[in-house]
Amino acid sequence: MTEFTQVISDADYKKAIAKHYFSYKYTYASPVLGLLLILGLLVVMFVSPEGAPRAPVFLYLLGAFMLLRPLFYIQNVFKSIKTSKFSSKETSIKITEDNRIITDSGGNSTTLNLADLYAYYDTNIFLFLYTFRNQFLILDKRQMSAASVEGLLRSLEFLEVKKK
Repeated sequence: MTEFTQVISDADYKKAIAKHYFSYKYTYASPVLGLLLILGLLVVMFVSPEGAPRAPVFLYLLGAFMLLRPLFYIQNVFKSIKTSKFSSKETSIKITEDNRIITDSGGNSTTLNLADLYAYYDTNIFLFLYTFRNQFLILDKRQMSAASVEGLLRSLEFLEVKKK
């Protein structure tokens, strides 16, 4: 059984949300297309002769929205976490021998079977345990021992939990 306590700072939560957002490769499409749209409109504006019509303002706004969409997503999810007051709490996490994770945060206790996980995503700093596609538990690997992290990853592979 592994037991540890984690507190994740606001900046680390934002990093984790960004890692989750960009773990889906298609999410890079929106900012890249927004940048290309803005650059294309600027090039056409400066290269075109004096009499060429200017692009409508809404195309520039669309490009800016597409470029900034990841920031809006990260802020929205972070505000959601802050309103639930989960981010500022100390969370006690127990990983048992029978492949369960028990979390206790501010008196709220949750038990999760590793075999029931949808997927997991391993980064340098965080380990995401997905219960559903966009619902996840974030474990800060810096606050866990290396043996605990390795044991948890082996358990996830043994239980054939999908790696994202």
